[in-house]
Amino acid sequence: MSPDQSLNDRLISLARLLEQLPAPGTSAPTAEGLAAGSLAHIPDERLASLGARLALRQDVTELDAEDALLLRLLLQDYVTAVGILRARVREVEAQLLDVEGTIRKSRRAIRIARGDDGKPGAAPADA
Repeated sequence: MSPDQSLNDRLISLARLLEQLPAPGTSAPTAEGLAAGSLAHIPDERLASLGARLALRQDVTELDAEDALLLRLLLQDYVTAVGILRARVREVEAQLLDVEGTIRKSRRAIRIARGDDGKPGAAPADA
């Protein structure tokens, strides 16, 4: 089999794999935000498959078109995955800040109800 035929066969095989494991959509988040379902948009199976396919070529001394395409696809999918994770972290951070604010308000209300607010020796406002 000639090198061109081998590359052609590998590219056809890669195209079939990509049909089975399409890249995640880049649509905007739904009204429910990025909740737990957003993590399902991380193309973990696709990342594993592309990475395994590239690993098979690690002993090859000269990269070809398929190797370059695999690297590009992997990098794009990693960028997508990291973007999803960062967005999720920002959402969780906002939720935690809301909870922290609620706790502070509740503590303040309890101190006021007890008559402890502003007296010497009272607990700090954010304790």
